[in-house]
Amino acid sequence: MNGRIISFLAAVIVMLMTVPVPGDAAYKPPNLTFKNSQGAVVGTFSHDFHLQIYSKCRDCHTKLYPFGNGKRMTMADMYAGKSCGACHDGKTAFTANGDCNKCHAGYKPANLTFKNSQGAVVGTFSHDFHLQVYKCGDCHTKLFPYGNGKRMSMADMDAGKSCGACHNGKAAFATNSDCNKCHVGFKPGNVTFKIGKGALKGYFSHDFHLQVYKCSDCHSKLFSYSNGKRMTHADMNAGKSCGACHDGKTAFGQKPNCAKCHRKQ
Repeated sequence: MNGRIISFLAAVIVMLMTVPVPGDAAYKPPNLTFKNSQGAVVGTFSHDFHLQIYSKCRDCHTKLYPFGNGKRMTMADMYAGKSCGACHDGKTAFTANGDCNKCHAGYKPANLTFKNSQGAVVGTFSHDFHLQVYKCGDCHTKLFPYGNGKRMSMADMDAGKSCGACHNGKAAFATNSDCNKCHVGFKPGNVTFKIGKGALKGYFSHDFHLQVYKCSDCHSKLFSYSNGKRMTHADMNAGKSCGACHDGKTAFGQKPNCAKCHRKQ
């Protein structure tokens, strides 16, 4: 009886010794894929490749990657030396922003559309076009942090931020020089101005003015986008706002032609 028990225990011990566990040579961790919020694969990580160089799981786990942590790191985190960036720093391995296609192989970033508060498309950005000339790392993340969500104004771009870093009239056409290249097909609405009680006070027709002028003739050297600052007739008489053109020379003066702008649509 004792011999049978000893034989059974010995068999159990042998079986347990052959079960692979994390860190054991027999354990093969899977390669990883990362998806965006739409479910598209945007990145990969190869355990197969890294285990050819780093023979021990604990080289990365858990000092860099706690098991079951589930926290997603951003590219900005990696640039700061966290996660993959602890090694991909340009010394131990290529930098996190040095060769995007090595980790994001086959990833095709979507072209972008921008909408106004009414939901109308007012602008587009083509990754397809720009990737013929630039690498991802040329713009991300020093100009455009991933997932930042902050919208830049045309005034920001005119000041050299966002798209304006390249679209400055030197590297590429200026942000205020050829609006239709980014705002293809955009039809700005006609504008009405009201007094405090909501009664119609004035009217501006984009339809009419765009028969004669380009967007950049007025925006943003005369009219800052979304500025919201209302000009007075005294301002206009001094050559500001509409008065820059409506001076009696380029276009009719404000007096005695009030009804031309202060009428119903």
